[in-house]
Amino acid sequence: MSAKKLNNYKNESSGPVGKLVAISYSRVSTGKQAELDRSGEERQELEIARWLRDHPDYELDRAVRDVVSGAKAGRFEWFINELEQGRLPPGTCLVVEKMSRLGREGMTDTIRTLLRIFDAGGSIACCKVFNGRVLNNLDTRDQQSIFGFATAIDAARVEWEDKSDRAKGAHAQKRRLIKSGQHPFQERTKKKPLTNYPFWLTFDKKTCCFKENNHSIWVKQVFEWAKEVGSTTICKKLKEQGIRRSVDGRSFYTAPSIVNLLRNEAVIGNRQLYDGKKPIDEVIIGVYPPIVSLEDFKEVRNAVKQRHCGNAAVASPRMHLLFENRAFCIHCGSRLGLYTSKKNCADGTIKHYSYLRCMTAHYDKEACLAPRRPYQEERILERFQSFRWDSYFNSDKNIAKLKDASILLLMKEDTRNNVKRELANVNNALREQAREGSLIQQSLEDVLQQLNKEYDEADVAVNIASINLDKLKRQKTGTDAAKVIRKRVDTFLNSERNDINGRQEFNRWLFAERLVVAYDLIEDRFELGVGTVNSKGRNRQGRLIELDQTMEDAAVLGLDPASFAQDTHQ
Repeated sequence: MSAKKLNNYKNESSGPVGKLVAISYSRVSTGKQAELDRSGEERQELEIARWLRDHPDYELDRAVRDVVSGAKAGRFEWFINELEQGRLPPGTCLVVEKMSRLGREGMTDTIRTLLRIFDAGGSIACCKVFNGRVLNNLDTRDQQSIFGFATAIDAARVEWEDKSDRAKGAHAQKRRLIKSGQHPFQERTKKKPLTNYPFWLTFDKKTCCFKENNHSIWVKQVFEWAKEVGSTTICKKLKEQGIRRSVDGRSFYTAPSIVNLLRNEAVIGNRQLYDGKKPIDEVIIGVYPPIVSLEDFKEVRNAVKQRHCGNAAVASPRMHLLFENRAFCIHCGSRLGLYTSKKNCADGTIKHYSYLRCMTAHYDKEACLAPRRPYQEERILERFQSFRWDSYFNSDKNIAKLKDASILLLMKEDTRNNVKRELANVNNALREQAREGSLIQQSLEDVLQQLNKEYDEADVAVNIASINLDKLKRQKTGTDAAKVIRKRVDTFLNSERNDINGRQEFNRWLFAERLVVAYDLIEDRFELGVGTVNSKGRNRQGRLIELDQTMEDAAVLGLDPASFAQDTHQ
C-alpha cells in the first residue's frame, strides 16, 4: 500500500482550508497486474478524478494504491485507526470506483466493515453506486440506500466467485493437458514477460519445446555452490557477478528467493503448483527439460538440511554471540548465552562488557556452579585454527562412518527389494484373476496401492543413503580438509567478522560440521570437537550430551593420533 505522508488533523473539525477531506482508494489483486496491466488502475483513477470534479466541496488528501485480493479481510484497518485516533477529521470520505474495489467479502463481513467506518466518523462513496453519493450511515429510513448497497455487495461477491471459478477451471484444464503430455504454454513477449514456467527456460510455440536460456547457467552454478555454502553466501556470489532478478532485471536476489530456488523441483523437470505454501494437485513428472541431475538435487536438499539441523534458524539476527547454540557448559551440558553490561566512565565514555554464562546456572545456581566469564571471540577462533583437523580426518573414525553408510545403503536396498518382490506377487495375482475372468478383489487393489506407496518411500530412502555414501567418499581428508577449514576461518576473520550475514553464515557452517565449543567456566578453559546435541524436550536449543575430541586428547598425551585412533577402535 502506498500513500502520501499523513497529515495530523487532530482537534481540527473543518479539515484543510475549510474543505472536507477525501482519500481515493484503488486496488489491483496481484503484483503481476500492478506491473503489467495498468488499465484497471488507470480506469479507477479516472473515475475518482471525475468524482472529485463533481464534488468540489471535497479536497483530495492522498491517493492510496493497494495490491491485495478483494476477498481479503482487514484491508481498511489503517483508515479506521486514523479516524479513531483523530489523525483524520470526522466526515473524511473514502472514495472507490465501484463496490468490488471496496471489497468482495461476504455480505455480513462487508456491512460490518462499513459500520465500523461510519462509527469511527468516516464516510464512503462508490463512483458507480448512486452516482457517487456520499454515505455515512445505513439509515433504516432510506431503504433505497440499504437495498442498493446490498445489491452492489452481492454483485461484487458473485463477480469474484465467477472469476475464481473460471480461473480454477482453466487451471484444471491446463493441468489435465500437461499430464497428458501436451504443452499448453505461451512464449514470453515484451508485454507478457512473466509466464508460469521456469525463468531459465524459453518456450518455442512452433516446436512446442523448451530450451535453456542464459539464466540456466547461473542456476546450475547455484546448485553447485549450495553443496558447500548457504543461501546468504550464494546471494553475495551472484551479486559479485552482477546477476540480478529475472523478474525485473534490477534488484539482486535475496536469501529467501535462493531458498525457494533450491527446493524447486522444476530444475529436475517436475512441475508442482502451490497456493502459497500448500501444494496444488500432485507433482507432474517430466514436464520440463532437467538442468540439474536428480542426484545433485537430492544432495543439495540434504546439504541444506544438514546446515540448518533444525536449530540454526533460532540464532539471533544480530549474532553478537558467534557460537550461538554451538557453545555449551562442560559441567552440565547446558547452552551458553551472552550477557552484556555497560559502565559509565569518569571521562564520560561508556564501556561495554560481554560475558558468557551457563543458562542453567543463570536460572538455578544450585543446579550448576559455573560462573560467568568474559567473552573472548578471537581466543576461541584461534583454537579453531590450531585444531588437529588433519589427524581427525585421517582417523579410523571416518572409515567407520563409510562402513556404517555402506551398511545402511544395503539395508535400504534390501527393504526396497522386499517391497518390489511383494509388488510382483500382487501383480501376478491380479493377472491370474484377469485371465480366469473372475472379479478382481478390492483387497488386492488396496494392497497394491499401499505397496506402491511403500516402494516409492523405500526408493527415496535408497537414493538418500546413496547420496550420503557418495558424499563421504568425496569428502576431503587429512591435510586437504585442514586447509579448507582453516581457510574458512581465515576468510571469516579477514572479511566477514563484522558483517551480520557473514556471522550468520559462519554459525550455520558450525551446525553443518556439527562443531561445538565445550567451555569450562570454572577453570576458564574450553575444548573444541564434534558434538552430539540433544534438541528434544523443553530446551529447544539443546543440551550437549557427547563431545568427540579423540584426536585432541591424543595430542595432549603426546601420542601419535593415527595409532591412538586404531587402538580406540579395536
